[in-house]
Amino acid sequence: MRRRIPVFFVVALALLVPSFARANDPTYPITSVTDSFAGPVNSFQDPAGGTYSIEAGFIDGVNRILQQAQLHAGDDPTQQIQALYDSLTHIRPDPPYTHLMDAGDPRYSPDWNHDGVFGDTAETAPSKVGDFDVDVDSVHDTAYFRYPCLSPKYAWALRYANASGTCDMPVKHVGLGVVREVSVVNSRGLMLDATLWIPAGAFKPGACPAFDGAGYASRARWESCVRSSSFNGKRFPGVIFNDGLASIQQHYYWIAELLAAHGYIVLTYDPAGQGRSEGNAADVLGLTMPTRQCQLAGSCVDVQDMARWFTGRTIKPIADSGMRFAPRKDPAKNAPDPVLPILDTSRIGMTGHSMGAIATLSYVRALGEGKGLDGRPLPWIRAASPLEGSLSSHAVVPIQFVTGDYDGSPTTVTPGLFGVELSQNGEGIGYYTIKGVYDSLRATKERAALSLIVVEGASHEDFADQPPILQTPWSLGMAGWYTTAWFDCWVKGQASACERARTPLPHLSKAFASEQDADGPIGPLPSRCIVVPTEASLNQTPPEFSAAEGGKPVYNCKP
Repeated sequence: MRRRIPVFFVVALALLVPSFARANDPTYPITSVTDSFAGPVNSFQDPAGGTYSIEAGFIDGVNRILQQAQLHAGDDPTQQIQALYDSLTHIRPDPPYTHLMDAGDPRYSPDWNHDGVFGDTAETAPSKVGDFDVDVDSVHDTAYFRYPCLSPKYAWALRYANASGTCDMPVKHVGLGVVREVSVVNSRGLMLDATLWIPAGAFKPGACPAFDGAGYASRARWESCVRSSSFNGKRFPGVIFNDGLASIQQHYYWIAELLAAHGYIVLTYDPAGQGRSEGNAADVLGLTMPTRQCQLAGSCVDVQDMARWFTGRTIKPIADSGMRFAPRKDPAKNAPDPVLPILDTSRIGMTGHSMGAIATLSYVRALGEGKGLDGRPLPWIRAASPLEGSLSSHAVVPIQFVTGDYDGSPTTVTPGLFGVELSQNGEGIGYYTIKGVYDSLRATKERAALSLIVVEGASHEDFADQPPILQTPWSLGMAGWYTTAWFDCWVKGQASACERARTPLPHLSKAFASEQDADGPIGPLPSRCIVVPTEASLNQTPPEFSAAEGGKPVYNCKP
C-alpha cells in the first residue's frame, strides 16, 4: 500500500487563509467528496428498493435455504460436504446452493419468474417465488431483461429504451433482451456460474415466448428459446465482463444489459470461490496453483478459461493442489456456448471492475506475451476497458482505464483520501496507481490507443450497483457511456464512437485529468487532455493539493 503525509494542514491552509491563492471553486474539495453520499440518500428515499433488499436478500432467503436443502437431499454425500465446505469458505460465506444478504438492484432484474413483473419478491409474486429466488437457484433459467437507458439528456437517471434505442418511451413499451444462465467448468475443475445476455435482434420472430402472452410462463417454451434454430443468422460482437472481489454478478447486471442494448452479446460470471460458483477463498487468490500471474491469481486464470469457452475453444486442465472432498470436474465435458452460431469471435471486448479490471489487464498482458497460463495462445480481443483496477500490462490492444477521483481507499467502500491507495507495484486500485500504469504504457513502443477517464466524485464501489452503498447519481451512466463508446470505436469500428470516447461530458473530474493517446505509444501524437484539471481534491497528494489550490493543478497531458 502506498502511504503519504496527511494533508490536513494543507486543507486548513487552503480553507482558512483568505490571502491564499485559490483554484476556481474553493468549496470543490468538500462538495466533490460528498457527491457519493447521494447514493444512500436516494436508496433510503426509495421504499420499494429498500423493501426489495430486505425481502429478497433476507426474508426470502430463509425459504431458499429450506427449499434448496430439500432439492439436494438426495445428492451424493461427498458432493453435499463439498458444497457446504465451499459455501462456508467462500470469499463471502453463504449457505449452500443459494445466496443471502445483497440481492442486487431490482431495477435491473430480469423477469426470472415469468410473471410480467421485473424485480418482484416472493411477497408480491403470484407464484410466491421472486425473481431473485429463481436467479440463484440451481436451475439454468432463461428470461427477458429490459434495455436500460442511462443518458446525460436525463441527468443519468435510469429510463428504459425501446428496441430502437429511444429512451423516453413508456415503461410498457421497453425493448427486451434475452438472458440465459449457463455453467462452465474451469481449468481447475471447478464449476463457474455464468450468464449470457443476448440482444433481441438475434432471434427469429416467435422464437421466444411473447411477453405476457400465452405460454410466457412455460418452462418448455423458454428452453427452446436460446438454441441455434431460434437465431436469425445475424452475428454480433461480444463482451466478457469480469466481477470484482467479493461481488456477485447481480452487481453488474446494469452494464451487461447496457452493452446488450447496444448490440453486444455479453458474458458475465462469478469467478471460482465467490458468488454462485464452486471453490473457496483460496481459489479466488489462486494460492494452490503452481504459478500465479497476479495477486488474485484465481481470477486471472478464470478469465482465460471463460474467454476460451465463450469463443468456442477448449479448456485444458491445469495443476491445482487445493483440497477437494469431491472429485474435480472435467472441462472437456462442458456444453458448448449456445450463442456461438451468432457470436462474431473476431470482435470481442473485455471489461471488469476492481479485481475484474486486474483480470482484464492480466489477459491483455498474456496476449502481449503470446500465451496463457496453460502455454497456449489466447483468443484475441479487440479492446479492453478496465474499471477501477490496475496491473502492469501491454498496449497490444486499445485500453481505456476508467476510475474515479476518490478511488483507491484501503477500505474500498469509502472515498479515498490524501492519495493513500490499496496497491503494490502497479497492481491495485486508485487514480495514482492507474495513472502510473497508463504513463508506463505510454513509455513503451507498443501500438494500441490508450485512454484514461476519471469520473467526478466516484469512489471504488461506484461501478458496482449494490444499494445503498456510496455512489454518485452519474457513476453508472458515465462508466457505461465511455465503456460503450470505447467498444463501439475499437470493437465495432465506428468512427463516430471514437469521437464520443474523447468527448468531455459533465461530471468528469475537475481535479484529475482525463486524457487519451489516440495513436498509441508508438505514434507521434501526445496524450491529449479530455479535461484539463482546474480544482483541488481531498484525494490528491499534499504537493498536488497545494498546487491546485494555488491555481496550478498538476497534469502532464497536452491541452
